Amino acid sequence: MKYFWLDVKIYLYRLVWLFLVCSFWACTRHKPSENLVKEPNYPMNPNQLDVEQLARAYCSACHLFPEPSLLPKTIWKEGVLPHMGYRLGINKGKNSIWSELSVEEALILRSGNIFPSEPLISEEAWKKIEDYYLTNAPDQPFPPASKTDLIPQMDQFKSLSPQFSTALPPLITLLEFDSVSSLLFIGDAENTLSVVDPNLQVINQFSLDSPPSFMQIVEGEIWVLTMGIMNPSDRSIGKLVQMGSPWKVESRGIFIRLDNLPRPVFAQFADLNGDHKEDIIICGFGNYLGKLAWYENLGDNKYQEKVLKNLPGALKSYVRDINKDGNMDIIVLMGQGDEGIFIFYGLGEGEFREEAVLRFHPLYGSMHFELVDFNRDGWLDILYANGDNGDYSVSLKSYHGVRIYLNDQTNHFEQAYFYPMHGAIKAMARDFDQDGDIDIAAIAFFPDYQNLPHEGFVYLENLGNLTFKNYTFPEAIDGRWLVMEVGDVDGDLDDDLILGSFIYGVTPVPDDIHSKWQENSQPVIILENQLN
Repeated sequence: MKYFWLDVKIYLYRLVWLFLVCSFWACTRHKPSENLVKEPNYPMNPNQLDVEQLARAYCSACHLFPEPSLLPKTIWKEGVLPHMGYRLGINKGKNSIWSELSVEEALILRSGNIFPSEPLISEEAWKKIEDYYLTNAPDQPFPPASKTDLIPQMDQFKSLSPQFSTALPPLITLLEFDSVSSLLFIGDAENTLSVVDPNLQVINQFSLDSPPSFMQIVEGEIWVLTMGIMNPSDRSIGKLVQMGSPWKVESRGIFIRLDNLPRPVFAQFADLNGDHKEDIIICGFGNYLGKLAWYENLGDNKYQEKVLKNLPGALKSYVRDINKDGNMDIIVLMGQGDEGIFIFYGLGEGEFREEAVLRFHPLYGSMHFELVDFNRDGWLDILYANGDNGDYSVSLKSYHGVRIYLNDQTNHFEQAYFYPMHGAIKAMARDFDQDGDIDIAAIAFFPDYQNLPHEGFVYLENLGNLTFKNYTFPEAIDGRWLVMEVGDVDGDLDDDLILGSFIYGVTPVPDDIHSKWQENSQPVIILENQLN
C-alpha cells in the first residue's frame, strides 16, 4: 500500500509541475519580457526579393551577413542552417530546438522569446535560403592564407613546469598575475582558486561554488567572478564575490557582492559617473541570453544595475578616454552572434552613447582583444584574436587568427596585420624583448592538431613596421591552452608568460596526443623570459 501512495504522490507532483510549466508558457507566450533582446529587422515583402536578396535580408537582420563561402556545404546543412531555422520559428518534429533543452532552460528561453513559437518566414522562402547557401558553399574549407613556417624553438624563453597538483586531465579556467604582490592565481573547473607565491609554491586555496573566470585584488582582498555553469547555459547563477587576503591560510569568509549573473567572464572596476566610488562593469556572456551591464556603487556594498547591451557574448571591456574629451568611455568585445568591438562613449554622469567600430560575422568566433598603441602615435589600436570553434560550425576556418587594427586618430580602425591561426583564442601584446616595439604572444584552443599541433602557442617577434617572426616551443603540444597570462613571475624585470591547459574540446585530436594529455598533461607551463 505504501508504494501505491508513493506512486500517487509522484503522479500528482508531475501533474502540478506540468500545470506550472503550461501556465508559465501561456503567460509568457504573448507577453514579451522587459528584458527581451532587440527584435530583428526582417523584410516587409519577402516575396519581392530574389534568392540572394532573400538570404541577405534574413541573415543580416541580427548580425553581419555570412557569405556561403565561409563554410563547407555539410556544415551549413547539418549545423548552421538548422539553428538559423530555430531563430525563424522553423521548429518541427525531430528538428525542434526544444528537444535539445532541459525544462528549466526551455522556460528561460520561452520568457526571452529567442525562438518564436510561430514561423517568421514561409516554408517556400526558407527553402530558397537553404538552397542559396548549399548551392554556393564550397565542398571543403578554404585553406588558410600562406605564412612562414613556425620556428620550433625560442631562445628567449625557457619552459618551466611548476609542481602544481591538479586533477588529470587538467581543467584550468583562470590565470591572473598580481604585479603588486607577485602572486599567481590559478582557477580550475574543480571550483578551486589556488594562490602561488614567487617560489611557485601553493600557499593558499579557496573553494568556490562554481568555476572562476576572473579575479582581481582590490584594496588587498580577492574579488572573483564565478560562472555558475561553465557549459553553455542561460541559467543566471554566476556571482561576483569578495574574499579575504590571499596571504591568509583561512579566509575571513566569502561575501556575495553581485549575483544572478549570466555566465560572467570579465569584470572591471572604475568610477563611471564621477561620484568617486568604484562602479563595476560585468561581461555576462550567457548563451542565447546575456548582457553587458555596469553596476552603480550606491555605497554600503549596494549596487544598481545599468544595462548597456542586452545581448549575449560580452567578453572583455576597457575603460579609457578613447576620444580624449575628458569623459571615460567603455570599449567592449562582443561575440556570440552580433560580433564586434563597440565603444560606449561617455556623456557624463553615467550616460553613454553606443557606436560599433568593428563588426564581424558570427562565424568569426571573436574571443579576445587588447588596446595597444602599436605605432606610437598616441592613439589606441586594437589587437584582436578570433578562433572560437565550439559551436554549430566546427571546421577549420581560414579567417581565424590574430589581427591588428590601427586607429586613424578618429577611432576608426583599419586592419594592418593578420596572422592566420586556426582556433586562436587569446593574443597579448608586450615588448617582450625590450627593443622598443610591441611583440605578440598568442594561444589557440582549437588549432589544427593534425597538421600544426604546435600552433597551440605562437610568439610573434616584432621586427619593425608590423613585420613579425613566428616561433613556438617543443612543449607547446603538452597541453590544450585555454588561458594565458603575462607577468614578471621571477622578478627580473622582464615579462614572462604563463599558459593554462583545459583538455576537453570538440575539435578532433590525434589519439597519441589525446592519450598523452590524459596520462601526463601539464596543467600550467611558465615561459621564463631569459632577457635579463
